[in-house]
Amino acid sequence: MQLTDSHFRKHLLSESWYSSGLKILVACSGGPDSSALLQLLHNTGLFELEVVHLNHGLRGSSASQDAKFVADQAQSLGLVFHLLAVDIQEHARSNGLSVEEAGSLIRKQKFLALAQERDCQFLATGQHLGDQLESLFMNLYVGSGIEGLSGISSRNGNIIRPLLWVSRLEIVTYLDQSGLKYRNDESNTDTQYLRNLIRHQLLPELEGLQAMGSIDLFKHIIRSSQQLITLIRRSVEVDDIIIIRSVDRSKISLGMSKLPDYFSPIKKVFFDSAFRDISGAEQGLSNTHFRRILQLLKAENISKSIQLAGGIEVIRDRYQLTFYRPEMLRWNAFSVLSDPLHNSTHFRVHRTQGNPIMDLMNPDYFWDLCSEKEHEMRMIEAGDEMVVDETGRSLPVLQLLQEAHVAPHFKKVFPVMLHQDKIVWVPGVRTAFAAKVAPAAFASEHQKHCIKIEFDKGIFE
Repeated sequence: MQLTDSHFRKHLLSESWYSSGLKILVACSGGPDSSALLQLLHNTGLFELEVVHLNHGLRGSSASQDAKFVADQAQSLGLVFHLLAVDIQEHARSNGLSVEEAGSLIRKQKFLALAQERDCQFLATGQHLGDQLESLFMNLYVGSGIEGLSGISSRNGNIIRPLLWVSRLEIVTYLDQSGLKYRNDESNTDTQYLRNLIRHQLLPELEGLQAMGSIDLFKHIIRSSQQLITLIRRSVEVDDIIIIRSVDRSKISLGMSKLPDYFSPIKKVFFDSAFRDISGAEQGLSNTHFRRILQLLKAENISKSIQLAGGIEVIRDRYQLTFYRPEMLRWNAFSVLSDPLHNSTHFRVHRTQGNPIMDLMNPDYFWDLCSEKEHEMRMIEAGDEMVVDETGRSLPVLQLLQEAHVAPHFKKVFPVMLHQDKIVWVPGVRTAFAAKVAPAAFASEHQKHCIKIEFDKGIFE
């Protein structure tokens, strides 16, 4: 079928996410796919559009020319243009990722952040049918299960892929017939990358067998797998799997109530979904990683962890498996006095009135008789100890966290509060003996204040 403005518009109107007046951020590299997407979306007249381009810092002057090309495209259409830049190689090196993995992750993070900042309901990207088939074969290569056979979805949260049903040939034909120019990224021909190897060697062979229905067969496999995934999630996840998603999506936990009882294909669906959701990768887990995660389900492996691709770690807590990116849990020290309302990765600290009768012994609250004291909140450090009784006896903070059943993945970044270089509070766990306020003090005229901490669900087992 030939790609035309009218066919594209008709297809959009049938999409479940469509509604009139949407504001959409269009990710545009300057290549044929995203250039066609931008023009097609503009020609529908259905949406308010803005354009974003990311310079990966990989291709020198070519990258600068790509950015200028996209900026000129946006200007010719009368659209707002955003140019973002990042050193992908440095990000990959510092996080133990491949350049391909780092690029995919950073693009998704930065584009979605900009979409939110600009009040765009969706981020539109230019993946097409060829990308769908490439992802399918990459998933087969690493041994992915049902989730991998489902390929790329036309919508994933706030990301939409309106060209997923269109072939690369149809896209290029549309551009040529419309007299539209586009850029070619020479790195897309480098077959040291698995995706490019599939793109340039495997897919052309399949397209040559089109008359035998090979492409239609793979499209059928993808549709059937997507339907099966939907059915599994509807019948299992809602009732039996507890998924904890933090505000910044730095971790996802799967509850352990019935998970060990599910047979392997269903487990693979949930593990793949958690991994893809937090990593931003289009591929699921390899069979090797899947088998290693299965070993974590055994009770004797509580607190053990394994490393996955893309800098992701999965750890066995007492009641859940947690997929997380360790560097995303880290946070910077801050002054409680100068920052009385602080939101960190998995907790919030704020001033509150408190209720001495109800909350004085609650370790979620820290009481003080003078609000002028300077307290610092920082992450736990090796060797941290706190005085716990009138004899001056100290206990390692790590031991206190162990006794409080703090989730293993959070122990290394747990907050402690200091005054004059001494730990006076392990939030949610215990207050130092010398820092405790006696009930009788609340009958005095002392100025009093209270600090409260609130943790996200899943920090304590």
